[in-house]
Amino acid sequence: MGMSGIAEMKICGDLHESRFPGYVRPARYGRANSDKGERRMKFCAIMSVIGFGAFFIFTVLAIFAPDDAPGALMADVVLAAIGFFAGIFSWLKVKRGTC
Repeated sequence: MGMSGIAEMKICGDLHESRFPGYVRPARYGRANSDKGERRMKFCAIMSVIGFGAFFIFTVLAIFAPDDAPGALMADVVLAAIGFFAGIFSWLKVKRGTC
């Protein structure tokens, strides 16, 4: 009777570790092996960039808005404020490491 595939892989893994003591296999990157904390930190960092980008874009739009469109000016100011607070809130969470 032959060994099952799982037992063969286990033996090969043990032999590899016994031949090269102290060898550490490199970490694999990707979604399947990534930590939830790392993904949350990346999400907060991306949200910080998007928030500050929205802040700068809508601030420029508010500065150059025509005088005869007060509704557009108000919308730009509100969206710029939302972008600023989203950016600063997520940046602070990244800075503190509590994301």
